[in-house]
Amino acid sequence: MRRAIVSKTAACSIQPHFGSSGVGHVLRHNFHDITCVRGTSVNYSTLTRASASEKSFFVTCHPGAESVLEQEILGIEGASDVHPGKSGVHFKGNESTVYDVNLWVRSGIRVLELLSQITLDPDQEAGDTLYEAFRGVVEWPEWLHSEDMSFSVDSRIWGNSNFTNSQLLNVRAKDAICDCIREKNGFKPSPPLRGRVADVPIFATAFSDVLSIYLDYSGRSLHKRGFASKKMHKASLNECAAAACLQLAGFPELLKNSGGETVTLVDPMCGGGTILSEAAMIAGNIAPGLYRTFWPFLRWPTCRKSLWQERVDRAKGLRLKKKPNVLLLGNDIHSGALDLAAENIQRAGVQSIVRLHQGDIAAYTLDTPPHMVMTNPPWGQRLLGGGEDGEDHARYGPPDGDLGDSWRKLGQFLKEQAAGSEAYILSGNAQVTQHLKLRADRKYPLTIGGTKCRLMQYVIHNKRVPM
Repeated sequence: MRRAIVSKTAACSIQPHFGSSGVGHVLRHNFHDITCVRGTSVNYSTLTRASASEKSFFVTCHPGAESVLEQEILGIEGASDVHPGKSGVHFKGNESTVYDVNLWVRSGIRVLELLSQITLDPDQEAGDTLYEAFRGVVEWPEWLHSEDMSFSVDSRIWGNSNFTNSQLLNVRAKDAICDCIREKNGFKPSPPLRGRVADVPIFATAFSDVLSIYLDYSGRSLHKRGFASKKMHKASLNECAAAACLQLAGFPELLKNSGGETVTLVDPMCGGGTILSEAAMIAGNIAPGLYRTFWPFLRWPTCRKSLWQERVDRAKGLRLKKKPNVLLLGNDIHSGALDLAAENIQRAGVQSIVRLHQGDIAAYTLDTPPHMVMTNPPWGQRLLGGGEDGEDHARYGPPDGDLGDSWRKLGQFLKEQAAGSEAYILSGNAQVTQHLKLRADRKYPLTIGGTKCRLMQYVIHNKRVPM
């Protein structure tokens, strides 16, 4: 027998927080109440720098989500030369543009500003070459001007002629920056406290003897929206991946073309509710960056705080002033997962458009077929919710119960409860998907946590009048 789920603090059907105060009210009150060049080793003729008015940026994402992220950035005011790269999207823009990108992108993981790009000389000693490259890229004493400020260096390397260890790059970069600051300011900056983001996070790549040095505007991965509970569902899908799936499935277009009809989306195996909360933010036109309280760039000498506040205020003003015409339904067999989902949805302030239910999917019935089904069912590998790199860290282990039986029940649910709907199912295990007894109409490749997944589209035989 099914029963409605009530969180420990409030019912899932709490009255709308969409209204004149919107999520701004939630953030100001409810959210906080709940928590909730020198030398000769570098050829500087190969150095490229953007002008002060327009800079070059790269936003990272899950491989396979580049097209989604590209469309998001194309919608940002002032973004130009937008084009996809490997696991991310390049664009150019000014300070206002990059502030908006940090606030609004849903599928992006990190926003990086390109400071320099240098071709390394393979005949020079690698450590000296890297040292000189980092020493001359900006005036570090101006960026780290007080002893309480910190910096960090993270890097990725591949295919270089005379070094194969990212640790060498990290150490020589830190040596160069510290020497600059000590010579000019008379002190050595301290590393960030454990678990804290540095004031100046630096990211670098060295691929095939081309060194690229970036400033990391985001600090923490953007999948850390700022409202989720510290408790984590054992197989959680990170927020950037969930947002990418929703956009690949055309959920924003479904809302836009609804013609005033209430759009219903159901996740019949919702776990911690990530897909539901991301769908709610899309429906309410809520910028995901509004929930975050720390941005490293606010301490940078280039930061225009008045401009940042202007962009934040604009984002708040663009939220829907009334409850969106959408209904988001979630079900899971585990009460702990439903409690976590209810908590996260309440923290996001979107509980007025979400209904949660606990029970076996075989007993889950709907009043009318939904317009869309999206779910990330168990498939024999756990995606241990995102780390600082924005990736879901995956590991194989014993399947949780009978996976085949779970997928057979999901297939039966689609046939009996979702006639006329489009279903989108995420899986990284081709063997379990056969238990659906359905043939996918389309498969979208995504790599999550190093695992090659597919977001599979199923058009269920139509028994309802389409929108």
